Amino acid sequence: MKIKAKWSIIALLIGGLIVFLTTVDIQKIEIHYIKTLWRNLIFISSTLFALVPLLLLTLLLILTGVKKWAIRVEKLSIGGFNVLFDNPNQLFKRQLRTFLDTKRTLFKVDFEHDNIKETLDSYFEVYKFVKDEIMILGDAKKQRSNKVSKEDHLYDLSNEIIKELNNFLTTHQSNYRRWYTYLEKYDEENLYMKPIGELQQGYHDYEQLKTDFLKINKFFQFRVAAEFDINIEKWGIESA
Repeated sequence: MKIKAKWSIIALLIGGLIVFLTTVDIQKIEIHYIKTLWRNLIFISSTLFALVPLLLLTLLLILTGVKKWAIRVEKLSIGGFNVLFDNPNQLFKRQLRTFLDTKRTLFKVDFEHDNIKETLDSYFEVYKFVKDEIMILGDAKKQRSNKVSKEDHLYDLSNEIIKELNNFLTTHQSNYRRWYTYLEKYDEENLYMKPIGELQQGYHDYEQLKTDFLKINKFFQFRVAAEFDINIEKWGIESA
């Protein structure tokens, strides 16, 4: 009963306000205090509306200047854009964790079922992604001091990721792609009829490629997974 009475009072108040607003022209009320309040409210709201963008821009420049925060435009459209404020260290780790969490072949290659050509494409995608995202951490030389910071550690590890992937791709990507392109042009029967694991063993440098894949997997398992909190156990890999 109390709840019904409460809602009844609210409904009456809303109804009374609607009736009042539809029958009384507020702007023509001659009470001096109401007119003054109305003018002051309009002045304050218009002033705030004009100053808020300036204050936000000033705050944005200050935070960016001291490198305490990073700004990331996620979406830009005619209707507007989204800006995320975050600590560079945390933003960088979150971006890489989300991205790497879907890249199983970095941590474990299934040589019987994984298409090596697609795996190389994935590695190159990761290489480009880390190169772009490392800019979030800023200029490492300006950040460095006698005491190693978290940003320095992440910057160094990310550069190791870039170096390892670059070395691997430089060694194997061009030769394997040329071999695979040859199969597509001149050996379609084997390309489409053989199991992918058996087909790939025909690559002339297959054993060295396999060895280097295992090295990359070890690097990501032992150096990267824990740092970025990647759950590698879901792929049947024991945590380092």
